[in-house]
Amino acid sequence: MSAEQALATVGLTVGDVLAGTGDALADGRAYLVGSLASGLGNAGSDVDIHLLVSGLDQQVPAALHFVRDVAVDVEEYPAAWVDRILAAAAEHTAVLGQAPCEVALGRSIDRYTFRWVARWVHAAPLLDGTPPVFTDAQVAWLLPLAVREAMDQMLLAQAAAELADEVPDGQLPEGARTYLWQRALRLLLEVRCRAAGDVTTGDKWLPARAARLGFDLGGAPCRDGYRHAVRQTLGIAVPDVRLAVAVRPAADSRRAKLAGREVLVNRHDRLLGDPLACEGLLGTVLREFPAERVLEGVRRGELDLVVDADGFEGVLR
Repeated sequence: MSAEQALATVGLTVGDVLAGTGDALADGRAYLVGSLASGLGNAGSDVDIHLLVSGLDQQVPAALHFVRDVAVDVEEYPAAWVDRILAAAAEHTAVLGQAPCEVALGRSIDRYTFRWVARWVHAAPLLDGTPPVFTDAQVAWLLPLAVREAMDQMLLAQAAAELADEVPDGQLPEGARTYLWQRALRLLLEVRCRAAGDVTTGDKWLPARAARLGFDLGGAPCRDGYRHAVRQTLGIAVPDVRLAVAVRPAADSRRAKLAGREVLVNRHDRLLGDPLACEGLLGTVLREFPAERVLEGVRRGELDLVVDADGFEGVLR
């Protein structure tokens, strides 16, 4: 979709935006990004513009403009970030599987960097003659990394749901298992959308993305329903999270002494007594600690579930 076509959704033209933002777009390459550029916006959407500026060292916070009462956000980014992203992607060129589920091996692209990848894959040049941020060949190269980032999140959701299934009845809030399996199913759908080339960010857009790609949002929110959906949707065996997911002390947590007693201060600055000390693959940890204690540790912010790179490659090969 061109920028002109996308802006028509909110009743604007490229000329309107250029006139209404003054000289804000003078220095750099301007791109329409976000929901409008992805073809998902509506008449009430804001207009998001990213300006790639040569020689800029860091991101410049958004400047808000109003064009015919439509909010237009202009953010400046170092043009060098594009090459930096591609250079980082070059470190992870090994790809496993085939369409519809090509996935990068090794360390996946980090979630912070992926925010810019997602916006710039669908970015629409504001002016004729401006090249795309990424060429079609570069997008095809980046997609397995985007799939991997989503698959990591899917496996973590699957791990939490499987832990919940092992917790004795009555020890979890009503509906907790259903919620966790539903979350895993939504992340499975995210993987499928990215594999098809749609990397739009924002959970609220997932139903619309799936619908326009012809993907079913259904699936029973339980272990069997999830396993069936993975096989049907991705054409792969359901990964064994006990071998692919690890348990680690929570990031941004720290141990402290309080009145002679050891406590843990979690990332929310809450004091937790009797913190659980464990680290290793989920299957190994579960041989020593019950599932309910591990899940409680994750919920309390004393433990993190993380995808183990070697384990991930092992279960998918």
